[in-house]
Amino acid sequence: NKVAAWEKSQSKPPTNFKLPKGYLPTESICTLINTNICIIRKNSLYYVIKLQEIYSQMNRVHMNNNKTQDQPSTESQLSTRALERRIKRRFLKEVHSFFASCSQGFENILAQELKNIEGVTNLVIVEGGVEYSGELRLMYESNLRLRTANRILMRIASFNGKSYPTLFNKVRTKPWELYLGINPEININVTAKQSRLHHTGNIAKTIADGIKNYYQRFNQDISVKEDASKTIFVRFFDDACTISLDTSGEHLHKRGYKSHNVDAPIRETYAAGLLLKYGVENYNTIVDPFCGSGTLLFEAASIVHSVQAGSIRDFAFFDFAFFNKGLWEKIKKENPARDIPTKIDHIRFFGFDIEEKAIEAARSNSKKLEMDELISFQAQDARILKNRWENKGLILANLPYGIRLSGKQEDIRQLYKDFGETLRNEFKGWTGLFISNSIPYLQLLPVKVKNSFQFSNGGIKVTAHWGSIK
Repeated sequence: NKVAAWEKSQSKPPTNFKLPKGYLPTESICTLINTNICIIRKNSLYYVIKLQEIYSQMNRVHMNNNKTQDQPSTESQLSTRALERRIKRRFLKEVHSFFASCSQGFENILAQELKNIEGVTNLVIVEGGVEYSGELRLMYESNLRLRTANRILMRIASFNGKSYPTLFNKVRTKPWELYLGINPEININVTAKQSRLHHTGNIAKTIADGIKNYYQRFNQDISVKEDASKTIFVRFFDDACTISLDTSGEHLHKRGYKSHNVDAPIRETYAAGLLLKYGVENYNTIVDPFCGSGTLLFEAASIVHSVQAGSIRDFAFFDFAFFNKGLWEKIKKENPARDIPTKIDHIRFFGFDIEEKAIEAARSNSKKLEMDELISFQAQDARILKNRWENKGLILANLPYGIRLSGKQEDIRQLYKDFGETLRNEFKGWTGLFISNSIPYLQLLPVKVKNSFQFSNGGIKVTAHWGSIK
């Protein structure tokens, strides 16, 4: 009640309270009542203190302690060369923890990808991704090779955080220079659910204050910017706090080859996940009658020819203090990105679309990916497509949804019926992967369904049917 009265009167809290030397408030004697103040008990008396005053006193205590611990106190002692020595001595040889995030439903597929990478240990499948451990080179390989991952996070800290002083304390003790380098610019991304600390803005500020406190020992500072290349992810759930460093940068579905796109595309990570789940290597001919900008065919060709998912894009870790360009180039050579023969006889890829602009986009993307001699694109109505291939192959189709695309539902329904007739007359005996937001529409196709898979594509719930065309 007294605190409520103080808040209502907006009178200044007592400022004469001093923490004993070397003393830091902990959860046992510090109870947060909102995001701005706390109560500290001393000698049976209770003091209302602004959080900022606690932080400033903690900073002074910490700085005084640092002087007796032979820790560097000048910027010259955190030179580039000194930092490189620290990283080599303390960082490169350590076992690190990582988290590869993915869309819901793709966790098992992602886990199988990780099992194919040498050196992965402690693999655990969780909702929305896979946790695993290994040497630093795994960070490079994960970003380069994983086709279904959305982002690769490097774990920095995990702890129980029920108060801002505890959060501040934990953050300011981490060796941030090994991750962020000298005078870093950072972005802080916070999510909080079912936790005592739930105000994302104040959590972000406390994280920033803790990192700033750490850098004061070097007479350095940090800058918090939304467009910074280094992003720290902070997740609170049930009072458990996990702090991670984003090593990917842009979402990993952005492979780096798409300069042109069309309406209602399927995300690259989803396309790759479905193709890995069902397999594409055993077909001589792969055809996409609704190819759009070419996503399904590009992902299929990349899997068949072992083209690494991140072979032509940049990553956030390029700007990290511990980035080793020599190791990165070595890993890329071990996992060749350009393993595509210009002429092949045993497998062929064909893409068709009724829209000329879609074909132009697909051809442009194909050139950037250096697959223009591997995949043939042609403007063609899927409803009148003829089977010009002798061997039975694979049909891939991300069909029109009828939500984002213009047209009446009856027109969309008729399109499915007409395309179904083409499949029945021209492609009987082929295998097909058909994706749509409408199960009733999918049932119009002459497919003996062997497996179904549901997921969300751009916020739209869709279903993939895999089976043989009858």
